[in-house]
Amino acid sequence: MTKPLIHIVEPYHSQAMRKMTEPLQAGLGAGVVFSRGEDINKTAALNYHIPWHTLVGANTGDSKHIILYTHCNPGMERSLLDACARADKVVCLSFAGRQELVALGVSPTKLWVIYPGMDNFMPRKRNVGIVGAE
Repeated sequence: MTKPLIHIVEPYHSQAMRKMTEPLQAGLGAGVVFSRGEDINKTAALNYHIPWHTLVGANTGDSKHIILYTHCNPGMERSLLDACARADKVVCLSFAGRQELVALGVSPTKLWVIYPGMDNFMPRKRNVGIVGAE
């Protein structure tokens, strides 16, 4: 059996998570192993954790690890810093997220910003009324 190139660790398989993982699977093909659990594949060349908390407290082995940072709920900062310390790289979904991690003390050299792609997303239209006089 050949060593898988990338193991995607994605336990929730929600619509939002599928939007992040399906393009990777389609683009990288057979080199991707997909897991809906939180287990790390210690024989994979790379474990890509979507979301980041699947790396918290994990025994990383010899594999490389990338985490996807979307946000951090209040009170989870210590866990986030643990995951960032264990990760080789951190992919942030925005520059605002990158700045949050820099403010927490994560090395900027670990951080990459990659905006997620959009397809068929139609934001709700808003009506804005202005009331006033000169």
